[in-house]
Amino acid sequence: MDSGKRSLLGTRTPNELDAEEFQFEVAEQDGALRLDRLIADKLPQLSRRKAAQMLEAGVILVDQKPARKSQLSTPGSLITILDLSWGAALADPELELDIIFQNNDFVAVNKPAGLPSAALVGKSQGNCASALLAQFPEMRDVGFGPQEPGLIHRLDTETSGILLAAKNQQTFHTLRQLFSDARAKKTYLAWSDRRLPGTRGRIALTLEARGRGPVRPNAGKHAHITSYRAVTPALTGTLDEREGPDQIRSLHLIEATVYQAFRHQVRAHLAHLGAPLLGDLLYGGTPWPQNQEREHPRHALHAHEVIFESSPWGPLHLKAELPQELQLLLSS
Repeated sequence: MDSGKRSLLGTRTPNELDAEEFQFEVAEQDGALRLDRLIADKLPQLSRRKAAQMLEAGVILVDQKPARKSQLSTPGSLITILDLSWGAALADPELELDIIFQNNDFVAVNKPAGLPSAALVGKSQGNCASALLAQFPEMRDVGFGPQEPGLIHRLDTETSGILLAAKNQQTFHTLRQLFSDARAKKTYLAWSDRRLPGTRGRIALTLEARGRGPVRPNAGKHAHITSYRAVTPALTGTLDEREGPDQIRSLHLIEATVYQAFRHQVRAHLAHLGAPLLGDLLYGGTPWPQNQEREHPRHALHAHEVIFESSPWGPLHLKAELPQELQLLLSS
């Protein structure tokens, strides 16, 4: 497949803009707008949240003075963005990835827990996107933007498993559409010390993200859907050195399947069902057994499989092996 660049401002691509500062004068009709909203409107490659982060970091000037986050725009003022690449992923050749599949168009890696999927604010390296960029520099112009070049989706930092990235823009759109059309699905393995309400089922619950905290149920029309089943037998025995009510006496392995995953979807849905993930304190999960040593704090969720029922590359079944700390839960 041929790669394609997105034209977002005039005839220049976003990454051509990344190499320079950018200025514009506030038009009469754009007066009295919050600066984060105005900047996101002017530069489609920047989200409103990203624009707010740049304002906080002092990267944006109004009439050559640092802008305030709460500041409103004034017609005739000159807005200067000093560094459009702020927050972008930078190639990290020192970071090795476990590549489980690749062809000319996309790559699948097995992301370890503790490694962010995309660049974080103020940290452009040390993430999957930066490691992929070092091996596949053609991904620079692909995807949602410079913070996550090539990535088809993200995994939470504390989640391990399959992460997909496209090598060209056409493949990026194709893979996104396969998930949207339910011709590709993702299967997660999860562990909880609490039982599901049944052996299998389907939860349709709309979720809403508010800041960096847990997502919340919302009465929206478009429900997020997770199918689940309890994988038997449940693990029992001496799993935890703790004594008392917090001691873990049994673990339940759960398989969860989604087509399009919202932020924290599997975590929030299982918690809503009364079976929050082991180690997922954000959603009410029980801390890990004290006798389980881990290099990174994590919750017990692993993106295990991606299955393409049909695709331009034929049927594909990709699988990410469990990390050691989750293999130990299977052998407990």
